[in-house]
Amino acid sequence: MRNTVFYLLALSFFIFACGGDPASSGTEAILDGWFPQQFKVETVDHQESDTFSLVVVQSKADPTLTFTLDYFPQKKDGGLDKKTVEAVIAAAKLNAKPAQSLLSVLKKNGIENALVGTNLQKDEVLIQLYVEPFNSAFNGKMKQIQKLTSEWAAQRKMVPCKFTLLIMDPKVWGQKFTGLIDARFFDRKDTWTNQNTIAEASADLADPGSAEFLPGSLRLSDNRELEIRQKVHDEVSDFLRTSQKADFHVELSAMVNSVWDLRNMDKIRYDFPYCQKTEETEQNNSCMGQFDGRISCEYFFSTGEMEVDIR
Repeated sequence: MRNTVFYLLALSFFIFACGGDPASSGTEAILDGWFPQQFKVETVDHQESDTFSLVVVQSKADPTLTFTLDYFPQKKDGGLDKKTVEAVIAAAKLNAKPAQSLLSVLKKNGIENALVGTNLQKDEVLIQLYVEPFNSAFNGKMKQIQKLTSEWAAQRKMVPCKFTLLIMDPKVWGQKFTGLIDARFFDRKDTWTNQNTIAEASADLADPGSAEFLPGSLRLSDNRELEIRQKVHDEVSDFLRTSQKADFHVELSAMVNSVWDLRNMDKIRYDFPYCQKTEETEQNNSCMGQFDGRISCEYFFSTGEMEVDIR
């Protein structure tokens, strides 16, 4: 009986290992047919619509060369054709050289745990930095990265140049891509990237001397921000209920302001409008624009503490 169970488990593992993810095995089989033993599938991201998968492919000869393909399971050959794939590979090779150049500049200046992607066709630069941003030292690091990238873009005559910085969870460093990022991730972030992005900022490198991120562009990712906002919302709701001896409706989304900037990266400040709770506000789950006041609260990332300020 024990031997039978072991055999079934081994057979199941063998079938899974050979079959694997259909998008992964399908893409590898197609690429091997066109470009024998040149590429391997690194990761597969199944999109929420489930109509296609985003497949990350890596060169076996040059691990820094990666590109992505859309794999459609319902279409012949996953919807791939050789000419299109060749164009994607050519673009990846073209973008890899300047990306490697910028990555070398960052490393030379002490910037570690960074990935770089460039899109020469659109004059765009993307940097993923895997580090916790909630401290005063990160202010200087962001300004340094901005300055280095601005000078690099000016030297290459990539001005104006759109610059995006994604601040990633350091715990996932090394899980996806090696050194360089495929340019297609500029316009389409996959599920993995969305889940592991802490914050992002953007800049227009039209003026190499400005070295500033666009006003208000530094923001927490949706997942992180909503999680913190809900905690702060609960705190101010309890504060109002206790201090004012009455029930209030505190807006969670409408007319809520948040401030998180390079001067105070250890905390984020929220400003919530509120109104007296009535049957109408309960029914609509909204103050309907009729506010009794605003209440502010600062959330400190390192400790999770909150300070409420009513006006």
